[in-house]
Amino acid sequence: MNDKLLSQIRTGQHKDDVVRVVLDLKGDVGQHRVLVMDNPYRIMVDAYRKDSKKEADSVRAAKSQKFRVVVDPGHGGKDNGASGHRKLREKDVVLGIAKRLKAQLEKKNVEVVLTRTKDEFVSLEERTAIANRSDADAFVSIHANSHADSTVNGVETYYLDTTDDQYSIRLAALENKTKEDRVSDVQLALADLASKAFTDASIRLAKAVQGTLHNQVKAFNSGSRNLGVKPSLFYVLLGARMPAILIETSFISNSEEGKLLGTAKYQGHIADAISRAVIRYLGKSRDS
Repeated sequence: MNDKLLSQIRTGQHKDDVVRVVLDLKGDVGQHRVLVMDNPYRIMVDAYRKDSKKEADSVRAAKSQKFRVVVDPGHGGKDNGASGHRKLREKDVVLGIAKRLKAQLEKKNVEVVLTRTKDEFVSLEERTAIANRSDADAFVSIHANSHADSTVNGVETYYLDTTDDQYSIRLAALENKTKEDRVSDVQLALADLASKAFTDASIRLAKAVQGTLHNQVKAFNSGSRNLGVKPSLFYVLLGARMPAILIETSFISNSEEGKLLGTAKYQGHIADAISRAVIRYLGKSRDS
């Protein structure tokens, strides 16, 4: 197996109700996490060395001074995400924004990796794994919000952290494709490992994006609300070993914002705002 960490995977079943899975690893592993996820049911094991980020930074410094950002268009394939005006689908909107964001960042000499480039399904854990394998400087997941009340509008940006806010938990359950009481599983995974190592940096990135993005969308819809920067428990951010945020760009369920999200012009302005904020954040992170 051509992997820097994993040598092989062995399985065995000696009892009808017990399956044994062994991961043979190369060298010492500094940390690992095990998380049970559902819909579909699966077990995620994330193992890595304590010095993996340091090694990646050394390789990057020797190789290139370019920043690298992983942009994640939410949903895709069998997962349409939310729907809105004239059967507009979230998966299509966010892919359009992500491609425009990629183009904007590349103009500023930033290397960009998309977790998907077409209408295909990519699991939540694989999206984060792509960011980790890419040794990214930032992970940005793009989404369009939805609410049962079609008058609700605005922009909000999330970072990974524990929370007891019911709105954030409900939204995380929706995006995670799980029940609200299962969201607490993420809290347990965060409690004892390094997932929170990048919390402060993620907050700074989220604040930069939130302010710039809200100012941009107000030019199209003066009534759009600034819903702020918030912690939540999104699976797609769990395990990211870099600053990571999830952006709810606008409400696809709102008549005004839904119409706008379907236009190339509005998608382009959203991408431009996110790009400017990310560039500003990356510049400050290099100086610090």
